[in-house]
Amino acid sequence: MLEEVSMKGRSLYRIQNMIKTLLKPHWLAGSVLFLFYFFPLSAAQEIEINAEALKAAFLHNFPSFINWPNMPETLDLCILGESPFGKTLEALNRQAQLQDAEQTLRIQYHNRVQGLENCHMVYISDSEKYRQTAILDHLANHPIVTVSSLPNFARRGGHIEFFTVQKRVRFYINNTMLKQQKLKAGANLLRVAADVF
Repeated sequence: MLEEVSMKGRSLYRIQNMIKTLLKPHWLAGSVLFLFYFFPLSAAQEIEINAEALKAAFLHNFPSFINWPNMPETLDLCILGESPFGKTLEALNRQAQLQDAEQTLRIQYHNRVQGLENCHMVYISDSEKYRQTAILDHLANHPIVTVSSLPNFARRGGHIEFFTVQKRVRFYINNTMLKQQKLKAGANLLRVAADVF
C-alpha cells in the first residue's frame, strides 16, 4: 500500500515537472512536444491521475509564470470552498520543497470570503458557483489571481478558467483583467492557453 502511494506521488510529480518544462520556450517550438502538453486523461488514468490531479499540478505551477507587484518570497495559494484536489496539492508542494523550489508556496483553505485579501492566488471551487460574482467583486481591487473550473468564469471577470475538452485539461486566460489588477502573466503561459482575451 505504501509503495502504491509512493508511486502515485512520483507520477504526480513527473506530470508537474512535465507541465513546468512544457511552459519553457524551447519546448514550445516543437509541435509534437507541444501536443504532449495537452495530456490525455485516458493516459493519465493508467497511472491513477485524474483531471483534478492535473488541474492541481497546473495550479501549483501557475505562480512560476505570473508576476505580482512587490513579488513576495512566499506565495499564498488559497482554496475557497470544497477542495476538489484531495491531498494532491499538499503532496506536490512537499515534493517541490524537497527539490528546493525557487518559490515557497503556502496552501490555505477558506470557507469565507473574508481573509482572502491576503492570498496571492485563489481557486474558487464549484461549491461557490452561486456566490461567484460576489467573490470576484470582493477581490477586484486586490492583486489576486483567481482560478476556477466554473463555466464562463473567465468571461465573467475571473483570470484563469479550467475546462476539459476531448479528455484534455485546458484553460482560458482573461489577460485584460490580470492587467487591470497589475498582474502579469508570462508569455509562455499565455502561449499555451486555449484562448486569451
